[in-house]
Amino acid sequence: MSPAQELEELLADGEELTIVCHNNPDPDCLASAFALGRIAMAAGIDEHHILYSGDISHQQNRAFVNLLDIDLQSFEPGAVQNRPEGSLLAFVDHAVPGANNRVPEGTPVDIVIDHHPNEGIEARFIDHREQVQYLTKHRQLA
Repeated sequence: MSPAQELEELLADGEELTIVCHNNPDPDCLASAFALGRIAMAAGIDEHHILYSGDISHQQNRAFVNLLDIDLQSFEPGAVQNRPEGSLLAFVDHAVPGANNRVPEGTPVDIVIDHHPNEGIEARFIDHREQVQYLTKHRQLA
């Protein structure tokens, strides 16, 4: 089964999705959260929330959120703890509870989509592509 099919199957079993951005989200985090929300909707999840901590301080990031009309909500720990069955938790552009996010350590994560170097990622679905970061940086230097 392809990774896309695995993700679709996991989402099809869910009823709601909470997507957590890292602290002070940047464009790749915001775009990933937005895209995962759209993928979840296509898989039948009508209710999804995108949470963030910190600030969206750069003008281009605020413009990005406004132009795409991304519904962002401030992070509240209760949104990720004691979730009901069918409620999925996803991380985009980061991978571990408590590392560059306010999610309490030990919180079970269902979906991780990331490109940063990291060891010990635990989730039901993981799409971890460190080479994407390398390719992006390499192209910027060329």
